[in-house]
Amino acid sequence: MTLAAEAMPRPTRSEGGNTSISARGKSFAATTVFMLCTAAAWAGMEAYVNPLDGSVPAVRETRLDGDEARKLAFPSARGHGRFADPDIGPEQAFQVFKVTHTGDNGPGSYREAIMSTAGPRVVIFTISGTIDLTEDVLMREAQSNVYIAGQTSPGGVQFKCSGNNKKAPLRAVRTADIVARFLKLRPGLDHAVSSDVDSLSMGSVRNCIFDHLSLQWSTDEAAHITSGNGGVTLQWSLQSEPLRCGSCRGDNHSQHDYGVFADVNQHLTLYKNLFMGGRWRNPNVQATESLEMINNVGYNYGEFAAQFYVNATRGNLIANIVGNWYCKGPRTAGEPHMLFASYEGASSYGFEFYLKGNVARRDTSGYCNVDNSGPLLTSPILWQSGTLLTPAGKEGVVFLSPRAGGLSIPSAEIVTAEQALKDVIASSGAMQDLIAEPRRDLVDARSISQLQNAANHAHAPSPDPLSALPSPGYPDLT
Repeated sequence: MTLAAEAMPRPTRSEGGNTSISARGKSFAATTVFMLCTAAAWAGMEAYVNPLDGSVPAVRETRLDGDEARKLAFPSARGHGRFADPDIGPEQAFQVFKVTHTGDNGPGSYREAIMSTAGPRVVIFTISGTIDLTEDVLMREAQSNVYIAGQTSPGGVQFKCSGNNKKAPLRAVRTADIVARFLKLRPGLDHAVSSDVDSLSMGSVRNCIFDHLSLQWSTDEAAHITSGNGGVTLQWSLQSEPLRCGSCRGDNHSQHDYGVFADVNQHLTLYKNLFMGGRWRNPNVQATESLEMINNVGYNYGEFAAQFYVNATRGNLIANIVGNWYCKGPRTAGEPHMLFASYEGASSYGFEFYLKGNVARRDTSGYCNVDNSGPLLTSPILWQSGTLLTPAGKEGVVFLSPRAGGLSIPSAEIVTAEQALKDVIASSGAMQDLIAEPRRDLVDARSISQLQNAANHAHAPSPDPLSALPSPGYPDLT
């Protein structure tokens, strides 16, 4: 379902509070669902949620999950989290919460919408700008079933943390069926300074998908995701500019300027993301029964391109790693490796992994030299006197076909590593002004420019970690 944006009326945004919509008896055929870009500019980026009233299409696309037909979270949802279901649609009753100002409290605030226990709901934004969260916003089980539609903001919305808030701007624990799209999560350094602040933090969540996020200015990890049952997808997101905070108090650790960490996820998909500038964890995945890492891009990481761990208690790590593109940068020490290791002592668990089409560019100048490309190397090592084993008692086993029942992403949508680089440059992160002209703000544009320059063997970024927000800080989105 793709329509050209110029063929549709431009929406007139209205102020208002929350609207209760019962789809039964409502004529959805008469409701315009605004597509947020032209097909030529950005195929597949359907709005799904109407910017005016939060309604959804009369028919939601279905895909087979084994023998069962299930509804996609939105038409371009992919991976293990593609069936996240906020329980909204033409057959359900749900709430629409409008965020009408950038204040941290009160009617029309983001906090009110997220912390509601009213049941299934859509959160839409009639405003643009920066929402400063001075206290923690934590979703628990009662706040499950939510679609946070950042794409409805006229010019984009970004989140920072200040005051006593030392937690991620988007955070949930033991929650299910979250869909979050087109959000800029940038905690920064205006909070009670801590080395333990993520941009996205999901603990023991299930059936969730995070799409087109911009993740910057965290002091621990850009994203920390754990789950128990059900799938999680992080897709089309841009992670860059982590902060190494020398003045931060170490709550659990210090001097973290890391990328993405995922732990004990039964089914996790990382698809067409940019991992850039993290010292470690680009990403780091531990003990996942079914990991898909497909068509991601990594640049200017510190020591390892990606890390995969097992330990004595968390079970085997079974991974399909396909079509990823990595390049050394000024921060990178040594060769671009994927690290497979036993962590925190000896383990009887091990790895099953399927590797195909992963590419690394490398030279000593800090550029991405197309003439010096090769496969992304694997590096099994011993860790803290532990032993790297599989259940058969051998080192990590590479298989010739996908593991864990195959790949959830259609083969026609899996591209070469070189094409993944082009796709990520073109479309990752939380774009703004999507109805008029899709574009990035200056923070995302800066990172993409550095990646493009390096890929073209041009200017490389500084090798030094960031200890403060790059000037001019938070961009004006209004």
